[in-house]
Parts: sequence; structure tokens; C-alpha cells
Amino acid sequence: MKTHFYLILFSSSLLISLIVTGKSIRWAHSWGILDEPGERKVHTTTKPRIGGLGIAAGFFLTVIAAVLLAAYLPLELVPSFFRETIASNRSGIRSQALSFIGLMGGGLIVFAGGFLDDCKNLSPKMKLTWETVGVLFLIGTGFRLDFHKVIWNDPMGEYLLSIPVTALWILFLINAFNLLDNMDGLSAGVCAITTTFFGIYAHWMGEYFLAGAMACLVGALLGFLRYNWHPSKIFMGDGGALLIGFLVAAFTCK
Repeated sequence: MKTHFYLILFSSSLLISLIVTGKSIRWAHSWGILDEPGERKVHTTTKPRIGGLGIAAGFFLTVIAAVLLAAYLPLELVPSFFRETIASNRSGIRSQALSFIGLMGGGLIVFAGGFLDDCKNLSPKMKLTWETVGVLFLIGTGFRLDFHKVIWNDPMGEYLLSIPVTALWILFLINAFNLLDNMDGLSAGVCAITTTFFGIYAHWMGEYFLAGAMACLVGALLGFLRYNWHPSKIFMGDGGALLIGFLVAAFTCK
């Protein structure tokens, strides 16, 4: 895939994230979804905590639109400077349908659980349930850690080992990024840097769908960081933190 495709994905996601995150500040005040200062909190003023909406909107809308347009838009409607590249990659894009469904479906489930927690303060058990459902959905579409070098000539043993270890790994990263979200720009910044390197590696390995998805995530994160850089105007909340942890973990399992 040519570089300008990644730039288009990145820029589109960045723009959507900038717009939605900016509006989320006003929405949070209207809806009363605010993070109050406390003894264990760094901030001293009340701040909105639904910045994850901007990250989710930038990422999901861009990835979904890009995949649908690249896979199904009639070639005669594609701009001439994109036509040859899209035509040559169309079958490859369609072959990634299961990965697309897993990443989008699992990500939306995890984000929904985190966003509900931001709005309604879910119990830890209920939040973990949302996370687990999203993780199992992802694993069911083929995202798994590979243990074929650990258990020789035993496909069933490899499969039985891979599922629980993959689930625990993804759940660990989801909650690690949630815990990391305690300083302005920290969690989003770490994720943006990590995802950039993952994206370069994915492109090098020929995993163009994942590389494109990572370009979308980096754009969404930078759009959010415009409002989360110190002194921040909004926090990503659990919705954003759980989502980016889920996506980073998913990228390591494909």
C-alpha cells in the first residue's frame, strides 16, 4: 500500500477526533459526566471524562468507511490516482473481512463497557464482563498468540493453550492502559508512539489492513491529545483507555 493511503487515513481520523473530542467537552458538561478532584487525583478542577468518544469516532468511522469504500466502491467512481492501487489490493482487503469484524466488533463492545462506566459507574465485575465479551469476540475471529513453537506437533494442545493465554494477555493490556491514564497525555502518548512502530512493522510484513488501522488509531489519538495535553481540557475516561488497550493488544495477536 502506498504511503499516501496511510496519510489519508491518518488525516481523516485526526480531523474526526478533533471535532468530536472538542464537542465532547460541551456534551460532558451538559450530561454531567465529569471527573471531580480527589485525594488520589492529580487534577484540582472538575473535568469532562468522555474524551474516548473522540478516539472511538476517529478510529471506527475512518476504518469502517475506508474498508467499505476500498472493498466495494465501483472502480469507475474511484479517483484515477487511486484506482490502480485499490484494484490490485481489493481481493486482499476483502480477505481481511474476519479480522475487520473482530477488531471492530470487539473494540465496540469494550468501548461500550468503558463508556457506560464513565456514565454510570459500573461495578468492577460488570466492567470486566464487558471486557471479557469483547476479548472473546476478537479471539473468535482469529486473533490469537501463536504457540506453535512451544508445543510441537500438537495442534489441539497449541489451540487450548493459546485461547486462555491470549485472553489474559489482552485483558492485562486493557487494564494496564486504564491504570496508565493518570497524567495528562500519558496513556494516549504512549499508545500513539507504540502504535506508530507497530504500524511500520505491520506494513513491512505486508499486513496492510492492520497498518492502515494503526494509522487511523494514531490519528485519533493525536486529535484527542490536542485537548488532553497539559493543562488538559478533557480526560479519555474508561471508554477511551479500555479501547486503546484493547486495540494495542489486538495488534500484537495477529
